[in-house]
Amino acid sequence: APRYGDAQRQGHLPFHADTGTSITAGYGFELDLMVRGEMARAVIESPSHAIKQTASNERGVRIEFADDAFLDRDFVLRLDGLNAPEGEVMIETASDEHFALATFYPPLPNKLVPISDIDPSNHTEPSKPWVHPLRVKLLVDCSGSMRGDSMESARKGIRALFDGLSSRDRIGVARFGSSLEHVMEKPQAADAKTRVALRKWLTGLDANLGGTELESALEGIFKSTPSLPSA
Repeated sequence: APRYGDAQRQGHLPFHADTGTSITAGYGFELDLMVRGEMARAVIESPSHAIKQTASNERGVRIEFADDAFLDRDFVLRLDGLNAPEGEVMIETASDEHFALATFYPPLPNKLVPISDIDPSNHTEPSKPWVHPLRVKLLVDCSGSMRGDSMESARKGIRALFDGLSSRDRIGVARFGSSLEHVMEKPQAADAKTRVALRKWLTGLDANLGGTELESALEGIFKSTPSLPSA
């Protein structure tokens, strides 16, 4: 398939320098992945590819493809049987610069009601609200590549977030694809009226916004979200 984007406008290439495409081209895919620490104790499997696992002297498990693979689908690796982490931090140093990535995992309920069973008119406060009041700006990927299972998983995660909202929380919502679309531009109190509106919006959420322009979407979110007051 043709590469995503405009090579002439975004890549500054002249017309004659643009690359062609061929539906018969084959692009090989190799994997050499090390799983270390607590994750190496998990039950590891891939529903998308045949893999082989080898115990490593580095106190981990090496994951490789068991057969020849190609870039024709996503690679999915599942790690089951682990205790849910609260968060993790990765730090990398390059030359004189330091980079850090922090990931947090908010507790989500194990059992969710199917999206088709949502009652948008439910005004009740949650029986188990979030431990601390939230101030959240939610950005949802609604590009075409999210169709199918990806969008269904996104709906479930968003539903879990919405189910825990109470009137003491504040939330803003936007979705993006080729462009950014604000649903609730400024974070507002998640009162009964807001929760009803969010549930109605969720039932119609779809992957129908074209390409995946993440950078411009994040820039739009940061510009539209006021900073928190200083302590």
